[in-house]
Amino acid sequence: MIQWSLKNLLVCFIFALALTSSLDAQESSVVSAMLEEAGGDITILDDIIKEHATLLNKYPDSEFAPTLMFQLAELHYERAQMAYQQQMSHYEEQMTAFQNGDIDTEPAMPHLDMTKTIFYCTSLLESQADVKFRDKIIYKLAVAHLDQGDQEEAKKYFSLLTEEAPDSPMALESHFRIGEYFFDKRQFDKAIKHYRVLLNHWDNPFFDMALYKLGWSYYNQANYADAISNFLVLIQDIHLVDSLQTTKQTVAQTDLRTESIYYIASSFSEEGGPDLAAEFLRPLKQKEYVPAILIKLAELYENRNAYAEAIASYRVLLDFYPFHVDAPNFFNRIVKNYEAAEDPEAALAVRKKIISYFRPGSAWQQHYPSGELSEAGLRSARDNLVYLGTTFQALAQAADSLEAFNAAIEKYIDYIQTFPKEKNTSEIHYYLAECYYSIGHYQEAAKAYNDVAKKYPGSDYREKAAFNRVFSLVQLWDAADSSATDTLVLKNFVLTGDSLHLAVNNPSAGAIIAAANDFCLKFSESKWIDQVYMKLGEVLNKQQFYVYAAAAYRRVYDQTPPSPYRPAAAINVGQCLFDGGYFDRADDWFETVSRAYADSSQLRDKAMNMAASARFKLAEQQSADNKPIAAARILLSIASGPYENKFRERALFEAAVQYRTADSLLMAARTFERLSSAHPVSDLGDKALYQAAMLRETLQDWQLAAHNYLTLFDRYTESALRQQSLKNAAQCYVNAEKWIAAKNLFLRYAELFPQNYQVIEFTCQGGDMASKAGQDEEALQLYQQTLQKYDQFSSSGQPVDPYFAAQAQFMIGEIYFKEYQQIELTPPLQKNFERKVAAFNKTAKAYAEAIKFQIADWSTAASHRVGMSFEEFVRAFLQSPVPADLDQEQQTLYREKLAERARGYQEKALQTYQKNIEQAEANGIDNSWVAQSRARVRALTDELAAKTASLNKTEDQQ
Repeated sequence: MIQWSLKNLLVCFIFALALTSSLDAQESSVVSAMLEEAGGDITILDDIIKEHATLLNKYPDSEFAPTLMFQLAELHYERAQMAYQQQMSHYEEQMTAFQNGDIDTEPAMPHLDMTKTIFYCTSLLESQADVKFRDKIIYKLAVAHLDQGDQEEAKKYFSLLTEEAPDSPMALESHFRIGEYFFDKRQFDKAIKHYRVLLNHWDNPFFDMALYKLGWSYYNQANYADAISNFLVLIQDIHLVDSLQTTKQTVAQTDLRTESIYYIASSFSEEGGPDLAAEFLRPLKQKEYVPAILIKLAELYENRNAYAEAIASYRVLLDFYPFHVDAPNFFNRIVKNYEAAEDPEAALAVRKKIISYFRPGSAWQQHYPSGELSEAGLRSARDNLVYLGTTFQALAQAADSLEAFNAAIEKYIDYIQTFPKEKNTSEIHYYLAECYYSIGHYQEAAKAYNDVAKKYPGSDYREKAAFNRVFSLVQLWDAADSSATDTLVLKNFVLTGDSLHLAVNNPSAGAIIAAANDFCLKFSESKWIDQVYMKLGEVLNKQQFYVYAAAAYRRVYDQTPPSPYRPAAAINVGQCLFDGGYFDRADDWFETVSRAYADSSQLRDKAMNMAASARFKLAEQQSADNKPIAAARILLSIASGPYENKFRERALFEAAVQYRTADSLLMAARTFERLSSAHPVSDLGDKALYQAAMLRETLQDWQLAAHNYLTLFDRYTESALRQQSLKNAAQCYVNAEKWIAAKNLFLRYAELFPQNYQVIEFTCQGGDMASKAGQDEEALQLYQQTLQKYDQFSSSGQPVDPYFAAQAQFMIGEIYFKEYQQIELTPPLQKNFERKVAAFNKTAKAYAEAIKFQIADWSTAASHRVGMSFEEFVRAFLQSPVPADLDQEQQTLYREKLAERARGYQEKALQTYQKNIEQAEANGIDNSWVAQSRARVRALTDELAAKTASLNKTEDQQ
């Protein structure tokens, strides 16, 4: 270790002066040795500085004083650097503490203090103007100002150095520093002037950086041509140096090369674009940096979202280098840019180009017949072929486009044929099948699915393809012509284990059975096995192979662990037996299922209902065999069983029908009544009561019949049979001669349905019942109401039958006729005669009104009754008592006068009867009233003739 005492320093300087007139090398080595001695310890460095200062103070005018001052400047420069580093370390610790909250005050950023270095250098320049190493002093002064952050002072001294010592070793660096100063100030013209000085000395350490900054300056001035030229020279220079040297490029050179490529590309992007780049670089395309420039140009455009220019750049790359190792990626970038530009059609076109560019047999594959690049090309062709297929398929699915599906199919077929042994070929084949299925080409879909299942033993798609094959054929079956027939031959039928021959009604059904059979044999552990068996059962059932269908469903039912389709399979087993006509077996099976699913009310009830349906079928068979009583007993077992009400209700109804068929009318009636009683809210309740009532009528059990009708009327207010039931109940009471009860029902009908034209009938019928019950006054009111209702309906324009109006009017005449009959010609004779005449007129008028309705029954009756009214006068006259105070002769005379007076009424009666007959015969009417009129015509004719003869005889005798 050297101890830097004052004496040692002095000896060193004297020795150095003795060796050479220039102390440059010695001074530099002495300072380096001092710094090495300090070893980064600022205390030791301070001691060295102190010894230098002491020596300088002792020999201020010595020959070595300038050198000593410069060493002090350099030592202080190094001390300032060491102090700054220590301060920065402390600052970082304090800042961390501040950020962690350990201290409250944010520490101040330290700064580099070059004051003493600047002092010594400035003093040297002022006191030693002719010092030999003046350029070094100026340089150190410039660097000190630069490190201290005073760029203006630094630039001043760098400029002074270039002016005073243009040949100084530090002059080139000074030009570079001045150039950097102006570059930072964006005074690019001045920066360029200084950067260009360095280009005259290609071997200086700042050459490459100067070229770089020169190019950058031109770039910032938008002088892209010069920028490109300089950057290209820089790249060439770096490449040349790299070629001449045995060592690899430095990191700095690599960075400059990278950035130069960037700015060349950026310059092209700012001026001329891909077209200019292609023109400019085409003569240089063999240079290794040209692809990098074009790639960077494309990347710049991509970063700016200038997709068209990026695409053009990649196209230049492919034009220059069609077999570039990154050609697959260039194509891929073109696609991505088209997609980013939302031009999917162009992107798809490029993908098609990629497929042709790299596929087997292409120029690329001939250029790279094997190896990684060959595989990269094939991979790109495969990927894009798959992409096109899947893209067209997705588009087709979204838009339901047949054209897009066909495009996807074309790509998938191309892939399968071109790459038959790729790992994903089975997947593509599966997608092909899916496309066929989507466009309804189920035959092609089934074949493609079958190919997947058979051609690719290790494919993950085999099982699913085999499954989908079944359901593709199902679609064919649904659309197939069932008139076609075919014979299906299965060597190993999964349901029996034996060979099988089945005659199916169309080939598609047979194909489904075969496909399902294949699936069940090959994929017996498949998660879809239950679905396939379910479909197999369905097809077999529709083909009327009911036992086999039941066996297929039974496979699902027996599956372990239980299939989610087990409940449906359970029902379908019984349904197949049912459809096949095996009703006993179906009944037993459904009973079994109901017990197996006792905890599931829904399934249990369904099974029980199906069991009930089977029993219904058994009853139908008994009925068809003409065994209605046996059928009724089966149906009654359903009615008494644990089935849904709708089955029990229907069973009772059908049982009653069977009893009726067997002429067991009483049992039929009771069974209908049982239905109504046990199931009062049944949809069949009203019909059952109606049937029971009619049967009771047949049995002439009028009271029960009426009860059934009235129960229907009161309970089933929405029934279509309701009104008729009320009418029928009333008629039952009529038949039972329960006049009051019948009347009340007729009036109830009239009250409930006043707007129904039948109200006319029922008020009229009510009047009849009242009349038969001896309630003539009420009867008269009801008949009058009938006529009022008739007038209301007629005046409102409603078509209404006048029959009951005519009847009511006639019955009014009947009531009047009865009153008329009760008036006898007794004293006081004149008064009673007047009463009799008034009653006659009233009665005749009532009958005349009835005739106006022109209803044959009632007009003939009314006409006949008018005749009888005249005859009633005859009876009244003839039966009138003779006054007691008359003698015998007077009494005889009195009777003759009465008879003479009565004769006129007899003649009118005869005329009335005759007219009634004439009108009836003219209108083709012949009824009891007409017959009675004929009888009275004959009788009156005889009576009047006899009286005439008697009168003539008496006159002759006189």
